[in-house]
Amino acid sequence: MTKKVLLTTLFFLFTLSRAGFTLSIHDLGYSSDDVQLLLAGNRLNNLVGSIDQLDYLPQTLFALNVRDILAQQHPRTLIEAAYFLPLRGASTLNLFNSLLNIESLSGLEFFSRGERRVKTLIHTVTVVDGPGGQPITIPSVTTVPSRLVLYFVQDDETFGVANYRATFLSHSNQLAITITNLQVLRQSIFRVADNESMHTTFIVVPINEGVLLYGLAINTRTAPFVVRNNMNESVLNRLDAFKNWFVSRYP
Repeated sequence: MTKKVLLTTLFFLFTLSRAGFTLSIHDLGYSSDDVQLLLAGNRLNNLVGSIDQLDYLPQTLFALNVRDILAQQHPRTLIEAAYFLPLRGASTLNLFNSLLNIESLSGLEFFSRGERRVKTLIHTVTVVDGPGGQPITIPSVTTVPSRLVLYFVQDDETFGVANYRATFLSHSNQLAITITNLQVLRQSIFRVADNESMHTTFIVVPINEGVLLYGLAINTRTAPFVVRNNMNESVLNRLDAFKNWFVSRYP
């Protein structure tokens, strides 16, 4: 992908000062070929070893700031995926509240790489008042906050029952969600994530044509070799599942 970060940054410094600005998919730094692939419904994805090597991050100031926050974790493995979704019309507030219902991840399905079939990825999600805490009512907001944090317990097909944190960020009409593990995660007998080493982020960029959804899964721990061989496909399947969740939650 051709990157014109300086020009894009200047463009956004100008457009962010205007009320009611809208973006096109052509403003996000993608090549013409990439734009055509996205508009045709293709997923753009890549496995990289450094956050500076990301190919498909939308070049908005908000997305670049989210990238810089994640860079502080010094990830060793990064898998990215970009999707174009022909969804329009939702207000930022309605979308934020819809995504805030993180318990709606319960029952989320994915394509299992090992079993070669669709099965349940996330069995249940319960929002709690802190790591290992008590269940609480899912909050809603009347204005979109710049940052909001939820804690939840998730029963996952791969990692079992574990504690997580969901961090919601917003700026203008763009949103980001980062889900972080709050305990060691194992796949079978293999330790694949240390406490707070695995982060799954989605960035939502409304555009004239619909929505650009960007997913990024990072891990600060190098996965065991036997797991690493199949990691790319497995993580992309999980990102696809979260994309489907986003579509189902679009108000």
